[in-house]
Amino acid sequence: ITPSFHPGANGVLDIDLEVEEAVAKQLSATIGYGQWEMGFANLIYTDSNFLGTLNRLTVEGLVSFRSYGASISLTDPSIFGWDAAGGIKGIFMRRETPAYRSTQYGGALAVERRFDARNETGWNAGVEWRTITDSTIFAGGELD
Repeated sequence: ITPSFHPGANGVLDIDLEVEEAVAKQLSATIGYGQWEMGFANLIYTDSNFLGTLNRLTVEGLVSFRSYGASISLTDPSIFGWDAAGGIKGIFMRRETPAYRSTQYGGALAVERRFDARNETGWNAGVEWRTITDSTIFAGGELD
């Protein structure tokens, strides 16, 4: 929002507001190094107006020397016409740490409502389902 002010008659101040819509699509990337993951890269694509519906689509991918995975989520800012947001998410992750290695996939459903956007107060309710396969715990020696 860009305001411009124009003095008027009798001490009145006219204000014109020029409104520009924010960018609907965004691509962000992170490249870094962590103690456990070592080198990693993270790529996130967000469309804040997916198919012109005001729904938010987020696709995220992660790759490192020890892990890789992806997630996709779709959020409706006004689910069922309520003053609440609803979302659905799917995930896949292959992860290896010094203590364990696992492959997991699953999904989640959530509903969220904020009472006060300034303080971000509200409630969130959801359910998540994950399946973990090919799980190995590294205990050392004969305990592997």
